[in-house]
Amino acid sequence: MKKWTLRISGTLLLLFLFLFWFAFFSPRPPLTTDPATLEGG
Repeated sequence: MKKWTLRISGTLLLLFLFLFWFAFFSPRPPLTTDPATLEGG
């Protein structure tokens, strides 16, 4: 049970980091309503 919890949390963390990196460095960010994205460009 603990293995599944760690695996799911780790996957979600990696997915969140990937989405944040993609939205922050993409020339056309999909998250235009995000304050950090608006500040970045």
